[in-house]
Amino acid sequence: MNKKKILILSCVLLVLLALLAVVLNLPDKTKPKTDSPVKTENVVHEEKSAYSVNYDSISAITLYSQEGQYEFVKNDLEWMCQSHPDEEFNMTKVGSLAVRLSAVSCVDIIPDASFESADFGIDINSPGVSFVCDLGTVNLYCGQQSVSGEGYYFFTSLSDDMYIISVNEYKALFAPISQYKKDNVQSVDYEKISAIEFRNENCTFSLRHGEADVNEGIPYEWRMTAPIQAMARDAEIDERLIKPLEERFENPYVSELGDYENYGINRENNYMVVTDSDGNSQTVYFSSEIGGKCYMSIDDSHFIYEAGSDGDSYAKIQLIDIVSRNLYLTHQSKLSKVVVEGDGNDFVVDFSDSSKMNVNGKEITDTVSRNDVFNSVCALLADDVSTEPIGDVKMKITYHLKDSQVVTLDFAEKDARYWRVSVNGTPTYIILKSKVDANMEKLKNYSK
Repeated sequence: MNKKKILILSCVLLVLLALLAVVLNLPDKTKPKTDSPVKTENVVHEEKSAYSVNYDSISAITLYSQEGQYEFVKNDLEWMCQSHPDEEFNMTKVGSLAVRLSAVSCVDIIPDASFESADFGIDINSPGVSFVCDLGTVNLYCGQQSVSGEGYYFFTSLSDDMYIISVNEYKALFAPISQYKKDNVQSVDYEKISAIEFRNENCTFSLRHGEADVNEGIPYEWRMTAPIQAMARDAEIDERLIKPLEERFENPYVSELGDYENYGINRENNYMVVTDSDGNSQTVYFSSEIGGKCYMSIDDSHFIYEAGSDGDSYAKIQLIDIVSRNLYLTHQSKLSKVVVEGDGNDFVVDFSDSSKMNVNGKEITDTVSRNDVFNSVCALLADDVSTEPIGDVKMKITYHLKDSQVVTLDFAEKDARYWRVSVNGTPTYIILKSKVDANMEKLKNYSK
């Protein structure tokens, strides 16, 4: 065989080998389906639309739950429950759901998924939500949480694609039917609460918002009016009293049967009345802590919710948590002098000249020391609250303000460790003696 024929045969052989390699690497369509719901080479990691329909064409919504099917229909622009006409629903929430159903976004797409729906925890015979629009009836299915934990598998009758929707999208689309039911309580604007009356097994107190304090300019918006007259702690009131009321709608109620006793709700001894500036009020009844949780109901509603924020609860609240712990607080610029007498302490701190300060005649010049002196007489923090008579006065701190007001703290022994304190003659606080002693020692050193 000559060289030319050998060269031609070699070329043909190389072409055949190349074709064989291509054929061997083609996907084998006869392979069985994989059991894994994750096929990362087919997942497109980008946020995009799962589907979109004409919102105005949505005319009916069906929610599927353990309690049955709830069918809502739109009559002109108003939604109504066709399947349960005797029950009351928040139709504003149903309308919001319709908006959400018109366009659903996803975080991941598994195109034309070649897996069985069951691999994703989806029962194709049991949709979670369905709605009617100009495309016909659309069924939505939600499966198990994705392996990555970023959301839930989601399937629709509009496509063969499988999606992963975010946790927030899942909660919005597949919320329990309880989220749409009315709890029939009087409307109160929680942004405008002006008064609170509170009682639990630990304490009873009254609060008023926006009442002017005698010490103008102190940045407190709330004031306790009973059992003592004192400034109250704004942040604690917002976080521990008001926030749980606002949060109750974020989770479904735990019961709609009014079975208060089953949830430990004591409607005689555990309650809070909140009133807004328009005069609307609600009475909130709550339980003691049960298994780390607290429950509440509102007014005469039979709906029962989880109460508390970040594991806290109304049942735990004590007076000292809400009232300001400062025995007395004012601005340094408003003080004329502070006089300390008794228990071996005799100091006069002169604030009359805003450019300087002195303790028993000893001038304090540097800013750090002046602030330290001020805190020694105006930053005494109580350890508890008491309305019991204080007894024989052993020590006294008198605050003379430039506007001629005078505020007096009287100290009497509770026991070897604590002082009882009255403010202008009214028993108010309990404070550790060691705290007072430490501050008096500072004044002694500054007076030398």
